[in-house]
Amino acid sequence: MSPRFGPPAWMERWLRRRLPADFEEVVAGDLAEEWEERAARSRVGAALWYLGQVLTIDTAALRDAAASLNGEWARQHGRSTRERLTTRGVVGIMGQDFRYALRRLVRSPGFTLVAVLSLGLGIGANSALFTAVNAVFLQDDGIREPERVVQIYWDGQNPTWSITWAWYRDMRDDLADVFGEVTAYRLQARRTDATGDRLVSTILVSGDYFGVMGNDFLLGRGFEPGVETDVEGGPPVAVLTHWFWTNALGADPDIIGKNIRVDAEAFTVVGVLPEGFSGKASGVEVELFLPDWEAPAYPNADNLVGGARLADGVTLPQAEAGLVRLAAALQAGRSEDRTPIRFSMFPESEVRVHPGLDQAAVPMVALLGAVVLMVLVIACTNLASFLLARAADRRKEFAIRRAIGAARGRVISQLMIESFLLAAVGALVGIFIAQLSLRAVLAIELPIPIALNLDTGVDGRVLVFTAGVAVLATFLFGIFPALAAGREEVAPTLRDESTGAGGGRGKVGLRGALVVAQIALSLTLLVGAGLFIRSLASATSVDPGFERSGIAAITVDPGNTGYDLEESRRILDRALGEIRAMPGVEQAALGVRVPLELGIWRSGIRRMDVPPPPGREYWMPQNAYVGDGYFETLGFDLIAGRGFESTDDENAPPVAVINEALAEDLWPGERDVVGRTVELANHEGEPATVVGLVRDFKVASLTEGPTSYLFQPMKQSGTTSAIVLAKVSGGDPRVLAERMREQVKTIDPDMYVHSATTVHQMTDAVFFLPRMAAILLAIFGGLALLLASVGLYGLVSFGVKRREKEVGIRLSLGADPAGVVRMIMKSGTRLAVLGVAIGVVMGVIGGSLVERFLFGVPGIDLVTLTLVPLFLAGVAALASWIPARRAASVDPVQSLRNE
Repeated sequence: MSPRFGPPAWMERWLRRRLPADFEEVVAGDLAEEWEERAARSRVGAALWYLGQVLTIDTAALRDAAASLNGEWARQHGRSTRERLTTRGVVGIMGQDFRYALRRLVRSPGFTLVAVLSLGLGIGANSALFTAVNAVFLQDDGIREPERVVQIYWDGQNPTWSITWAWYRDMRDDLADVFGEVTAYRLQARRTDATGDRLVSTILVSGDYFGVMGNDFLLGRGFEPGVETDVEGGPPVAVLTHWFWTNALGADPDIIGKNIRVDAEAFTVVGVLPEGFSGKASGVEVELFLPDWEAPAYPNADNLVGGARLADGVTLPQAEAGLVRLAAALQAGRSEDRTPIRFSMFPESEVRVHPGLDQAAVPMVALLGAVVLMVLVIACTNLASFLLARAADRRKEFAIRRAIGAARGRVISQLMIESFLLAAVGALVGIFIAQLSLRAVLAIELPIPIALNLDTGVDGRVLVFTAGVAVLATFLFGIFPALAAGREEVAPTLRDESTGAGGGRGKVGLRGALVVAQIALSLTLLVGAGLFIRSLASATSVDPGFERSGIAAITVDPGNTGYDLEESRRILDRALGEIRAMPGVEQAALGVRVPLELGIWRSGIRRMDVPPPPGREYWMPQNAYVGDGYFETLGFDLIAGRGFESTDDENAPPVAVINEALAEDLWPGERDVVGRTVELANHEGEPATVVGLVRDFKVASLTEGPTSYLFQPMKQSGTTSAIVLAKVSGGDPRVLAERMREQVKTIDPDMYVHSATTVHQMTDAVFFLPRMAAILLAIFGGLALLLASVGLYGLVSFGVKRREKEVGIRLSLGADPAGVVRMIMKSGTRLAVLGVAIGVVMGVIGGSLVERFLFGVPGIDLVTLTLVPLFLAGVAALASWIPARRAASVDPVQSLRNE
């Protein structure tokens, strides 16, 4: 017999010092015996196990037990048993449950990994959406007392139409008793020497913008109204945001008084804003502020957002009354045939991006919120199903604990602590997944020329929200298994009487209900994904009325490089000629914009022989200035007349090309419009001739009806910027665009060429939201399908395991394995059919709710509602067949022996 040997002496001494005297010998002796058995296999393993016991032993519980044997411990420490149970005893019990739960999860690494990843995906989806909403809608914009700051619009063609500089001036001068400070501003994209060809989001300011916003300055000051703003040709000064100062200028502490080059002019920096101010009053986080010199020169151009800070003691209703009074005074001097003047006012505290965009964003955010919440519910129901199966395997453990005195609440508490641990780790994984997802989304090139600077980091709101989601998840997936375990009857369980049909089927029914819920929710998401995918396919099949593919495009702006109008035209003509001569270029032309590109440009036109319609001075179609060859390069269908020629310049009579919709507006029912005379707003008093008619095309969206459009020659405008378009005769237009950029740079290395792209990319904005919706719903739907399939597979596998004896008997008696497979699959198939049926109903309801976001596809789409359920039913059948097939292939003798 081998000699006895004990655990390391220092460990045993440490243990004995922690133990009550009443239990010292008993506990130390038991642990020493266990150590000997383990040490026979591995001394290192035994030492690690013993150390773990020393560290995790519940000394508080042992001391309470010792006190229940005699009162010595309580008398020595002067505390009653009730006091110990309500303070240290409760903490000790919870600590013991926590350590036990942790050990169980560590001993089941496979289950723990699957559970944490499932929860991480569900919580991560919710955390990612909330982080994005937090970055866009919930961040403090640094505006002092935002409830006293208002945005003001003209309630003209819509409630948020831009105001004119003249109206701003009237607000400033006539409503001084209502508004303490007034401003007007507009957003533009500018180029700086510090950022090269990258566009910089810039706000052009009139009035006291920084007084309205209540800004302090990190360095320097703001603009001086009447001296630096509200004047034509004022001093070139600039105010920088903290982000631009830090990232573009290296946080130069001596930047005040220095010059930065904006477009072709040097501006003196007079101020740097603190980090807290983001300038989101414009709808986009800006980098640079400049005085608006052009606004006073064009006082009737409606292209400004009004802003004001209420005077002391003035309420919002009083401010609205002041605007009504001003509108009435302005309307009194306005002809009746013009659009009435009404102003709409929005408190800055209620505006997050733009009043119109905010209203449109709410349903989209609600839709995505419902989707990610469904993913979380699916993950939780999946995990609850697995926990129910684990609880069934632990029935004897719970019964023994109940038999030796554990209360039902203690068993429920134990399981809820295990659930909380899973949810806590899942929340950490979810935050990591959310950050990775957001970085991937922000890396996508957005269809706008200005990069957004969104702070999607983890702040207090994100942590609180994620913690709340984790608590919700704990309840969702933990409560059912915990309650089921707490209801377990002790005596029948210890006699193995509830392992058969009775008790087991109750739990199988609950697990089955969870699987049905997973399948129904998954089908709902997949139906949504199918609708948006079909909507995207329908949108991409629409003929926009011009060519989108195979055309390269670069934007050149000699004016912003320092050239005057005449020199700019000469450079653009030279660039166009050199590009036309490049290999692979079939056709090339100049234009200031392309249909379906973001942005709205309008210009006035009217018949000279007919008064304008009531409420209007002009028809206001969208318009573009284009050069010769533009219609041929983009493949417009010229119905009658001609396009523009190189001789249509500033010395020639004004001419125009219109589309069918504008021709119908001006000459209803007439087709022969070429040669007719019109008056153009930018050539007021001088007749212009319609020289061409083009077939209607899509202007701003694929869902619009016929939309009026006016083309004018570039050489009859004052623009110094142009898009150079080149049609490729074979090859990649993106490669040609880069070659075009390099060619233009040979004319002047400092030439402003801020984009090298394709017409397909320029016009892709109309597909961006439906494409993102289709992608996100497809991802979430696929994830939901995976979770539901795993849940169904786990349920059938668990049922097979519990019916192993029955399967063995059937096979040993000569049952057909195929019949056994069908028998086992029947339960899983029944659940799948029920889930699919419920999911179809939910899909119909969901489709009706999202129909407003779809294009060319009804919310109740029979194709989607047929193909998606069939696909999901096939996946569910496969998830049931695999464990059934494996069960039918086992050796019946071995199965019975194992039983």
